[in-house]
Amino acid sequence: MLDRKPSPPIPKALRALPAGTTRPNSPPPRAFENPDWVPITLNAYRRRWRTGEVSDPALSALYQKLGAVEKIGVRTLAIHGGANTCTDSSTSAVQEDYFTAGYERVVIDGVGHFPQR
Repeated sequence: MLDRKPSPPIPKALRALPAGTTRPNSPPPRAFENPDWVPITLNAYRRRWRTGEVSDPALSALYQKLGAVEKIGVRTLAIHGGANTCTDSSTSAVQEDYFTAGYERVVIDGVGHFPQR
């Protein structure tokens, strides 16, 4: 049995999301209707977890710029599902040093990979 700490209170920014963004029965995003959704999504996960995965060459300049970023200067709220079986919630822990304008992390118990749904 896992010994979990209780979830922190839900931040005001999360409670203020527009109706429909957090409802469990909201319709799937329209992006799923695009014929290139599957290859784009697979490439995104492969690039994330596989070193050296090839991506669209047209994006190489952007990937070089992204690779040069060491810190992010925008206040950030990380919302993570505590029951996420795709990306463990521990991956969003101890990230404060990468954010110079503030970093808040919320793990919502019982929620999976898409907490915004």
